[in-house]
Amino acid sequence: MKYRTLRMWHQTDPRSAHNFCPYQNELEMFGCTAAEYGAMHTARVEVLRIGEGADQYQGAASRPIVLDHEDDGAVLGRLLDYDSYGEPNLCDFDPAIRVTVDAPHGRYQFDVCFACDGVFVQSPRTPKGRKSGSFMLHMSPLLRRDMVQLAQRFFPGDRTLKPVYQRQKQER
Repeated sequence: MKYRTLRMWHQTDPRSAHNFCPYQNELEMFGCTAAEYGAMHTARVEVLRIGEGADQYQGAASRPIVLDHEDDGAVLGRLLDYDSYGEPNLCDFDPAIRVTVDAPHGRYQFDVCFACDGVFVQSPRTPKGRKSGSFMLHMSPLLRRDMVQLAQRFFPGDRTLKPVYQRQKQER
């Protein structure tokens, strides 16, 4: 089956899509105004290695890496795009990297799992109709590619992520 974005899923199967992700757009999904959403694109971004294999990074390397503004725009552009997410996959969620966005109105945390292409989002606000600001999304192939490249750039010799890097290289 071809990958469907959340937008496409809501158009073709609204009931099923709503049960998984009731948000119709980025503003609903992140629980913010248009101005706040725009500000998120220029926010401070940190990347941290978490999960299985993170123990190989001791000392300074275990601290979050702050992206400079030349890099964070590309990362945020895809990470915050509603069309970067789609139908879910199921797996034992085991995130490998954490991307944190320090927006003026609060901190967003994206825990990225390369096994199922899942992203667990923790929002500083509870979106309308939800009980918490935490929710699960599924990465599009383009977002997955960007997240693998981000991980590989900052953790190039990572023994646990090496198979992920190799698989990504084969898919190009």
